[in-house]
Amino acid sequence: MIKIKICTQNPDGACSYYRSIGVFSKLHKLNSEIVVEIISNFEWSTLSDTDIVVFERPRDESMVKAIEFTQNFGIPVWIDIDDDFFNIPKYNPSYTHFEKKEVRRSIETCIAYADVVSVTTNALKEQYLKYNKNIFVVENAFNDYNFSLSTQPSENNIVNWRGSVTHRNDILSCIESISKLSINHLDYGFNFIGSDLWFIEDRVKNLSIKSPLTLVPYMQYIKFLQPQIQINPLEFNVFNESKSNINFIEGIYAGAVCVAPDMPEWNKPGIEIYRTPEEFYEKVDMLIKDKKKRIKNFYQSLDYINENLLLSRLNKKRLDVIEFLCNDKSI
Repeated sequence: MIKIKICTQNPDGACSYYRSIGVFSKLHKLNSEIVVEIISNFEWSTLSDTDIVVFERPRDESMVKAIEFTQNFGIPVWIDIDDDFFNIPKYNPSYTHFEKKEVRRSIETCIAYADVVSVTTNALKEQYLKYNKNIFVVENAFNDYNFSLSTQPSENNIVNWRGSVTHRNDILSCIESISKLSINHLDYGFNFIGSDLWFIEDRVKNLSIKSPLTLVPYMQYIKFLQPQIQINPLEFNVFNESKSNINFIEGIYAGAVCVAPDMPEWNKPGIEIYRTPEEFYEKVDMLIKDKKKRIKNFYQSLDYINENLLLSRLNKKRLDVIEFLCNDKSI
């Protein structure tokens, strides 16, 4: 038996779902010898039966101490990071916190101390390689154990966006195009899932704003909504270039084709990519008008996710990391 314990500061959050508890808890489907538990108290008594400890997004001094204690007790440490903490833009509400020297030092120490680090994208791997050579890319995946992908594209006249307050500037980067689209396509609804979206209320026609939802109600909601198009406006900056394409995965789950920026993680089959706000408008406008193109794009994306981004497939990469930790710590 291999016992893995997960340390997460928000066990019910989206990061936990996509990167720690939600994915490690399914490893027993591929290897019945793996057992996963949550850990919060780091003492020898809580670690005695443990083979590996996974830390989700460790970023403060308490996590440094927990990692040190774990390693001093002879247990391998695996940390997972899904954001570029060292290039957060100033408009992001988290900027002030992560710019503190002590916070950055804690993150750097956690990465350097870890036996292995897993990240979501190649851009993140390149960013963190200077601190640790044992970095594995394990992409975000669609949880095909608990949910089922849509098998056909939606025909509902709905354009959808979802995100948090950290994406205000991302929306603003294409707001004129979104406004123009809503005016030129009055038969379409523009649905935004998020909070503090007052800045778009007088700019977008047929606007519907849905408050943020916890994970399972959110998945139920977008499956019910079945938008036709999922938009992912992002500013072109270093931070966003390391972002994963969860919105793409969730869009296909709901039956929507995707429009996204020309960044490596979004250059996937069926995604319409853009470089400028004007091109963003053109791509969404084209998908609205061209049903055959929407259908073609949807099935290209669906095939790609089924072949590459199902959790039942991608978790094999985590098994490879476990084997590395258990048998050979030299890459």
